[in-house]
Amino acid sequence: MPTDVALSTNTPSAALVLKQALPMPDGSGYAAFLVVRAGPFAAALPFLATSDAWLEFVRALERVPAGDGAPARLRAREGDDFVAIAGAGEGLLAVSGSLHDPDDDQALRFRFTAPVQGLAAFLSGVRRVMET
Repeated sequence: MPTDVALSTNTPSAALVLKQALPMPDGSGYAAFLVVRAGPFAAALPFLATSDAWLEFVRALERVPAGDGAPARLRAREGDDFVAIAGAGEGLLAVSGSLHDPDDDQALRFRFTAPVQGLAAFLSGVRRVMET
C-alpha cells in the first residue's frame, strides 16, 4: 500500500515529502513522488531508489540524532539526484539535495532547516514503506 512520508518542518515555506512511496513490483527498489519546497522554490517529480540505497538511507537516518556528522543521503537509482538530512546543531536538521528533470534542462539545489523532533516520525514512515 502506498505511503506518504513527510518530514515535519513547522513552516509552510519548507517541505520534504515522499508521496505514495512503495516498493517497486520487481523488488529492485522503491518509488515515490518527491515533493520539495525551500522558500520560493519547489519541485515535484518521480523519485526511484534501489533497495540498497533505501536501506542505507534508513540506517544513516538512525545515526543522525547521534550527531556523527555524516548526512543520511537517499540517492536516486539513476543520475546524481539525492536528498540529504544531517544534524545541524541546536535542535535542527539540515535538509538539502539536488534534483534534475531528465526531460528538460531544469535543476533544483535546495537547503533548509527543520526541527530534529520531526525526524522520528519521518524515519518511522520510511521504515513502514519497506514493510509494505
